[in-house]
Amino acid sequence: MASSYKALLISNSEFPEDPHNLFPLQGPVNDSPLLRDALTDRELGLFDLADVRLLPERSKRDIMTAVEGFFSAAERDDQLLLYYSGHGFPDINGNLYLCARDTTTSSLVATGVSDGEVNAIINLSAARAVIVILDCCYSGAFKGAVPTGLKGEGRFVISSSRRGQLASDAELVTGASPFTGYLVEALRLGTLDANGDGYVALNDLYDYVLRQLRPSGQIPQRHFDHAVGDVILARARQQATPTQPPAGGRPVLSISTDDIDLDGIGPDEALPAEIVDVVNLGGGELDWTVTTEADWIDLEPQTGFFRLTMHPRPGVNRANVLVRDRGRGGSQTLRVRVLVREQPAAPKLALSEPEIDFGVLSQRTRSPQRTVRLHNQGGGQLNPTAWATDPRIVVRQLGDTLELRVDTTTLGRLDAQVVVHSDGGDARVRVLALVEPGPILTVEPRSVDFGRVLVDQRAEKLVRVVNAGKGELEWTHGASGEFFTVQRVAGGLRIRHHGRPPGRYHGSVWLRSNGGELTFDVSVEVVGGAPAPAPPPPSTPPRRAGAARRPRRRRRAPVAVAAVLLVAVVGVLGAWFTRTGSTAGSLGSLLADFRPNGFPQAAIVHFDSQSRSEYAESQLAGLRALGLRRGVRWRAKHLLTGEDLEVRIYEFGEAAQALRAQDVLSICYRIKGTRPFQANVDGAKGRQCRVGNAELGARVQVQEIAFTRGARLYKLKLSPASAAESPPPTLIRELAVAQAAVAR
Repeated sequence: MASSYKALLISNSEFPEDPHNLFPLQGPVNDSPLLRDALTDRELGLFDLADVRLLPERSKRDIMTAVEGFFSAAERDDQLLLYYSGHGFPDINGNLYLCARDTTTSSLVATGVSDGEVNAIINLSAARAVIVILDCCYSGAFKGAVPTGLKGEGRFVISSSRRGQLASDAELVTGASPFTGYLVEALRLGTLDANGDGYVALNDLYDYVLRQLRPSGQIPQRHFDHAVGDVILARARQQATPTQPPAGGRPVLSISTDDIDLDGIGPDEALPAEIVDVVNLGGGELDWTVTTEADWIDLEPQTGFFRLTMHPRPGVNRANVLVRDRGRGGSQTLRVRVLVREQPAAPKLALSEPEIDFGVLSQRTRSPQRTVRLHNQGGGQLNPTAWATDPRIVVRQLGDTLELRVDTTTLGRLDAQVVVHSDGGDARVRVLALVEPGPILTVEPRSVDFGRVLVDQRAEKLVRVVNAGKGELEWTHGASGEFFTVQRVAGGLRIRHHGRPPGRYHGSVWLRSNGGELTFDVSVEVVGGAPAPAPPPPSTPPRRAGAARRPRRRRRAPVAVAAVLLVAVVGVLGAWFTRTGSTAGSLGSLLADFRPNGFPQAAIVHFDSQSRSEYAESQLAGLRALGLRRGVRWRAKHLLTGEDLEVRIYEFGEAAQALRAQDVLSICYRIKGTRPFQANVDGAKGRQCRVGNAELGARVQVQEIAFTRGARLYKLKLSPASAAESPPPTLIRELAVAQAAVAR
């Protein structure tokens, strides 16, 4: 006995990617739980519940990952059971594919689980015995190796039907498929102990299922040999006794199939041996022989069955195999036909769609995906490759399927082709699209500052919501801050400040639309209270009679002094604000407005050669050596495509230092495989390379443009939203032109 019994039970009943060719099934959803319960039965089961895993309704990737983990974790003394219930589908070469939830019959290699993939994983397993049970159509085509090792070791395959035969589904929603139903019944009987050793063997189960299914015409098949031993799957009940052949009566000879018909066999293809069971449907005992006159068929009789090995020649091969009882049991004839291709047929490429029209697309929106399938109308392999004649067409090839999208960065009409080259010829797919401007959300002004207001003073401002693109702009808004209210009015938003205690207040307003998202700031400084009433003017003493009238002196000195003080205060405040702006905001004012390009407003980060929050100490030392004085960083994601834009402005002591830093601070400069591109800005360098991205956990195609203006270095970096995307450098060229327009 094995030290450990483990099972992986896979079932798929829904196939939403190809419902017309792979219709839903009723049985698989019930088959795996029923088989698990039989294998783990407290009285008869050999499997622990923890060692039986159910895998229902999974994709090919999930199935392959589970199968590989199941077999790679096995130890030498383990006995493994792999079970599948669902659709089976053959290709034109007779290879069997087990269908996953995402399988399509037009892309079997990419989406189906092939018998070759399963066998490759099993071959690497350390398990002493592997049992494969398949309950699906065409399961007899599974090319599992016949075991050749010592007794009880090797690979054992049972299929619910023969090659080219369909398997029946459950008749009821709550029922099991007939094959699995009889298999579960055989395990639970506990009486199928042919040799009386107290265990139910795999051959005992197969013989029982064969007898039950034979009247329906569905004939199961086995690919294992009594000569190399048997494996056990359950315990027998204590009262079970070895099964004895029926006593007395006339034997009646029967065979499991009377026809073997194989088409499309390659000239050098080695066919697996066919196992044909010989059954006694009467009484007594059979004493049978099997013979044939065909020199291309080898026959090997065994107890209860015979192995038939075929070595056909090119063309049509026909033969009869006679199975006869030496007594009165009668005889049966097995007809064999094998068609071997004279020569390998040449591949022939055919496209599912000669033309793809994306219609009208809005600029900088994600285009829909269109699919073109590559069909092989001949033989062999196509080995196709595909590329686009226009960089605006994004082509992704998955096996024999092409996924097409359009890069909507550039306005205008697209009329180009996708070229497919293959061993079966070349073909072209015409791609049409019209990219028009879409709505772009902007606001005027970009921020609201009420300035200094008195306590209890009211103030309001209007913010215009503008569509800088085309089409209809649909938007909503919200606010953060208790010192103001927001009201939607015709043409924009009315921002109203209401009275608050003295202090500085900050808030924000956000807008979301079909033309992007943005946020703008709202601020106010509340000071003092209402001015105190002016004191009454002092009374003038009466003039004495006869006193001479003195000339009245003009009282302008206090006014002049107040004016001078006011000018002085304003001058000091102006100098303070000017100094503050020169140290923190002047570089920020050199950033372009990228909102028309689809990027929202974002915070500006200031740094200098001492900013450890922005750079590591080793990097700061390098920047100081380059002569860096200060810099700013700005970063935002595209509102529609999710592309990440980062802009940095560095200010150095001299223009020569900025020019030298243009290469030193490039992320692509020393990366192998970096490719340059035209940047469309005087003195600029454009580069693209693949670098690691921590957010995506993969390497992505990054584009950068850097140029200098005097002692300042301007650097733009654009990263895609996913590792699979590699768009042309059209967008970053536009961004660089916008930045160069305000740089100085």
